[in-house]
Amino acid sequence: MLFGQPDASANLKSCPDDIHGYWQDRKNHDLYRLTVTLARALFPTANSAIDVGCYVSGTICEMGWIPHRVATDINKAIVPNWRGVQGVEFHAGDAFSLSFREPFDLVISNQTIEHLDRPAEFVQKLLKIGHALMISTTYEVAHGVIKGHVQDPISFEKFRSWFPCELDTWMVCHHPTNRRLKHIMAVVSQSHPNRR
Repeated sequence: MLFGQPDASANLKSCPDDIHGYWQDRKNHDLYRLTVTLARALFPTANSAIDVGCYVSGTICEMGWIPHRVATDINKAIVPNWRGVQGVEFHAGDAFSLSFREPFDLVISNQTIEHLDRPAEFVQKLLKIGHALMISTTYEVAHGVIKGHVQDPISFEKFRSWFPCELDTWMVCHHPTNRRLKHIMAVVSQSHPNRR
């Protein structure tokens, strides 16, 4: 504390406030560990990253080697949960209506696309706001098992059909909260239409 003024760093936190144990329930599972590990291995020199549809996930918070990190979610009610998170800007609203200075080096979207009616359009928008993309969704989960998942079941063929370019790599891992279920993750980098 200097001259009786509160220390600004005292209000900083490492990740957003959890809602109903959302992140606590998921942070150590395969999907999120894989996301952070692959991002560090494949994009070690990234200067910017955005997590689209982040909710209160701390994934982007763990990517401290990336200087400019942004989290976005259409749910404006979670703004207070992101206040004071160190090293991450949070923007509430539609990521594609928000204005950013330049494309991000890396775009991340975990567990969002399965909730959307037009997934191919969503992927195309993600590819326009960044140079590389890491995206995941449920894999071969029967329709109706997870509330709000309008795209289930998602096969590899269905997932692949949403991309306007080739996938550089893809993998299947366990679902974050139910190990009987699975997720598919894809990385688009070298085949990205807007790559540098």
